[in-house]
Amino acid sequence: MKIIITSGGTAEPIDEVRCITNRSTGRLGRAIAERLFEEGGEAVEWLYYIHGPSASLPETPRTTDLPVDTVGDLGDALSSLLREQEIGAIVHAMAVSDYAVAGTATLGSMVSVLTQAIASGDLSPGDEEGLLSAKIDRILRSAPPLPVGKIPSELEDPVLLLERTPKLIATLRGAAPRAIIVGFKLLYGASEEDLVAAGLRLLESARCSLVFANDARAAFGSGYVGFLVDPSGRRELLEGKNAIAGRIAQALLGSAKDLQP
Repeated sequence: MKIIITSGGTAEPIDEVRCITNRSTGRLGRAIAERLFEEGGEAVEWLYYIHGPSASLPETPRTTDLPVDTVGDLGDALSSLLREQEIGAIVHAMAVSDYAVAGTATLGSMVSVLTQAIASGDLSPGDEEGLLSAKIDRILRSAPPLPVGKIPSELEDPVLLLERTPKLIATLRGAAPRAIIVGFKLLYGASEEDLVAAGLRLLESARCSLVFANDARAAFGSGYVGFLVDPSGRRELLEGKNAIAGRIAQALLGSAKDLQP
């Protein structure tokens, strides 16, 4: 079986030296990769390890490391592999940025363009809410951008305009209709029922085979704790990176027929 694991975090550029990223280390993705080879041996035909800039890398045979930076890079890598290879399983453990930088400006320049728009009548408090929102978005995007290269450190009140990035996990089932897909859902300050419900929603919306749902307070604090949920609603409490990695590897290798869509 050929397997894709995505691991670590993406990095969306702000300028040539700064980026928006997250605290993901890729240690769980690495652990899953290593357990797959420990448990499966020759059953793992090849592993494609797609990882962010600072992700921990596995020490595994028959592995292709594919470094990526942005969500766009990740999408391209996934599309290429799923088009060219017969992938049996995808473990989408990467912490993918929800937002990318659509533009940069300063607070002063944004106030200026809004003031001009009101004075010219292009923007009116009487506009319907949806139209008003669209107009403000268009006007703010017309504000003079910050200098190309590196935003000066002495600049007062810089503003970043963010836009949503695509949910790549939602595209995987269409590209790999027979693959086992393991998704991950991270919440913060969630109860057990909230975690399980979020996992079930992702299972349904992205048509995953399994989802591991956990709380960021545990992931970045004392350790990894969360629930592995399946489409039947069954939940399994897992604690510790090694236990989670081992259970996911076991599910992929030992229950492949049950997990296929």
